[in-house]
Amino acid sequence: MVKVAVRPQPVGHQRPLRSCSRPGTDNVLCTWDATSPPDHQGLHIVGHPFLADHMPYYIRVLSISDSIVPASVIAGAVPNATLNVEAGTDDQWDELLLAHGNGREIAIIERNPVTEGSMAAEELEEFVDELDEIKPASGAEWLRGYLPRVKAIYAFQILSGSKDADGWDLIGAVKAKLWNAVGGIFQADGEGFSNEDGYQIVWQFSDRVSGPWWMGLLRDSGWVHFQMDLGNIEQREAFLRGNLPDGVTLAK
Repeated sequence: MVKVAVRPQPVGHQRPLRSCSRPGTDNVLCTWDATSPPDHQGLHIVGHPFLADHMPYYIRVLSISDSIVPASVIAGAVPNATLNVEAGTDDQWDELLLAHGNGREIAIIERNPVTEGSMAAEELEEFVDELDEIKPASGAEWLRGYLPRVKAIYAFQILSGSKDADGWDLIGAVKAKLWNAVGGIFQADGEGFSNEDGYQIVWQFSDRVSGPWWMGLLRDSGWVHFQMDLGNIEQREAFLRGNLPDGVTLAK
């Protein structure tokens, strides 16, 4: 059942700014073919921060559009769940709550416009400040030009219901609906930013991470997209140098 309801916002209820680990990306597109990134790759890798239940975990869509997708339109992507407007209205929502039909909460989704002095503006400043330490340099420089153009941050706080049944599929459906409408790039804690095609372009993983992951490298001819093994040291080092690793699978 899909439900869009407006409920009062509890006093003082807001998420802390950058309350968890270093940023990264969640690669999700709604038009992937068999060789393209699956929704939320991090669910399948070793050493991912989401596996540490004590840590809050966020996935973000950073959009250069200031358009707002009505909550009722987003709700159409999750017919087997509920999507409540926690703050704002259907057309001008500030916070949504995604939950299973049984009430188990899956994710809180915040819409944070980038305005002078806003939390979103401060968050973008933090992202930019981190770019000097991010590799490969080509991805970091691309982000340095992109981030100042961002007009809105959609922040998904992942809750315990995400691990139930089709929780991650529901998160992916909401993200895809938003992303198809407003565009932008992905970012998720403990991973790395994506490009506008949804492929990860910088490394912000733990050194202990392993598993397949879809990546993008900016070359003279444009983006090259491929799947690498995060645990393969040779492939990892090549990517960090800005080189296409040997033995990877190119996206079609």
